Amino acid sequence: MFPEYNEIMEILREKARDMSIAKKVEWLNSITAIFFEPSPCTDNLAING
Repeated sequence: MFPEYNEIMEILREKARDMSIAKKVEWLNSITAIFFEPSPCTDNLAING
């Protein structure tokens, strides 16, 4: 992916150890939204697919 990926994931794992399950889910959803915002390509696939 990108060079910082492993470093970022390690930080996320450390943070995740201290969280409740509900908090983890909420937090992962927000992280996922940041990394995987819809692009025009995926929007077109959803419309045409």
